[in-house]
Amino acid sequence: MFDARTDDELSIKVNKVAALKLISKDDPTIFMGYSMSPDAPVPEDKMAARNWMVHHVNHGLELKKRCDALGVEAHLMYPGAQGKYRTIADFLKDKLTSASP
Repeated sequence: MFDARTDDELSIKVNKVAALKLISKDDPTIFMGYSMSPDAPVPEDKMAARNWMVHHVNHGLELKKRCDALGVEAHLMYPGAQGKYRTIADFLKDKLTSASP
């Protein structure tokens, strides 16, 4: 996690490397997998809550929308979601075995 003393400092550092700002139409296919659903409760522990915010499935949902708008193939899986790939292993197996040499 980023070395930040305050939430504002963390926000500044996270925004510098935010995938939502960095993704572009020439990026490769991505798979995002989350163990939480969009309605998962915020952890009570402050540090766990910080990590939860950065790695929350809602970020994946927004990134998927951005990828779709740019034409970047993106796959998203979380509990209750329907998708082409159930796991990162399924995604990699398909992409690596169907890739042209």
